Amino acid sequence: MMIWLQRKVFLLGLFCVLVGMIACVNGHANASCPESCDTAGRWCEIRFNRGGRVSVGECNASSFTCVCNDAVDITVTRNEESCWWSGSFDMTNNVSEESLCSADTAQCPQTCQQAGEQITRCAGSVLCTEDGDGYIFTCAISEGTILHINKSVYGCLTTIVEPELHCNPKVTCSGHGYCVNPHTLSNSCVCFSDPINGYWVGANCSECHADYGPGGGNCTQRTSTIRIILSSIGSTWAMVLPNMVVLFLFVVLGLMRRESESDRSFQSTVLRKTGLSAVQVARRNRCGLFNPKLIPPRPPQSRCFLNEGEGRAKRRGPPAY
Repeated sequence: MMIWLQRKVFLLGLFCVLVGMIACVNGHANASCPESCDTAGRWCEIRFNRGGRVSVGECNASSFTCVCNDAVDITVTRNEESCWWSGSFDMTNNVSEESLCSADTAQCPQTCQQAGEQITRCAGSVLCTEDGDGYIFTCAISEGTILHINKSVYGCLTTIVEPELHCNPKVTCSGHGYCVNPHTLSNSCVCFSDPINGYWVGANCSECHADYGPGGGNCTQRTSTIRIILSSIGSTWAMVLPNMVVLFLFVVLGLMRRESESDRSFQSTVLRKTGLSAVQVARRNRCGLFNPKLIPPRPPQSRCFLNEGEGRAKRRGPPAY
């Protein structure tokens, strides 16, 4: 029984040590904070010292700084139960070594050869050019991200140049997709198509899928069949309506022309019965004396209504009506 308890305690202690190391490497500590600024220096040395010189810088009730090799520092923020920090001492080392202070941390290498040996974060494309008392060192630490060190008689300047991003998922993809390659503009968005993030389409992922309406829970619920049918009818009607309007206008114009031709034939018959010459008919038409509105209704029988008081006129041919 005692042996079993000892094994349990050992495994639990080993687990706590591993968790503490992982938390320290990732820039988040769960250990209790120092009681005062007098003990903060010792706290920094225990947490960060890996062969370098660690001391405490500015210290107050809410935060304090741990300084490495009198060159760079990390700000530690106090919480009620623990302390936490973010950032790193040296951007030239690997991620697992950024929050540790070694003898070379934040110390500028003197030559290109020393830079190649001390800088462990480079992933490729290493280039170093010496120039008098200094040098210019560059390397790629990730895709598109360049580490740049410029050493001169005035000191050592270390910078990281981030790549220019052409695709931002929140803007370019409307927050409804992700970028295939953030450094290119063409075909850069892949839209979400799942029941959690929704079903989106379009170049910028700004439109709901045809089967998922915008009112259906952020494009996560299917549109009803009735709505799809009505939408289809509406889109079809928008294409058919102009053609129907043109057809209706042609029908109306045809009827008006037919009525006008019928009225003109009736007027010509009336004028012919008056016995006037063509010149007289033209003059009277110009003066408006034969306006169709002034012509009386057609008689019930085929007879000359101009001589109704004189009886029937002698027929000279087939009836006029």
